[in-house]
Amino acid sequence: MMIRIACLLVFAWPVLAAVPTPESYFAHPIGADRTVMDWDKVVSYFHALAGASDRIRVEELGKTADGRPFIAATIADAATLKNLDRYREIQ
Repeated sequence: MMIRIACLLVFAWPVLAAVPTPESYFAHPIGADRTVMDWDKVVSYFHALAGASDRIRVEELGKTADGRPFIAATIADAATLKNLDRYREIQ
């Protein structure tokens, strides 16, 4: 049983390690006291997630009043994201 778990961890580790956690990316826990998130860093985090996983799609919808990117992140199963335009048509 332990060998099976070890094998699963060995094969799953590259996938899990590729997706950065918020705490590792921002260097502090989300919601920590006396911290303010930098919007450019938040946007870059979502782009990093999209690059590391086929379960997230990031689109720029436009610009904010400050000229910063206004993004939408869609998180779903990879097959759902692949057919997202079809599902939008159905809606």
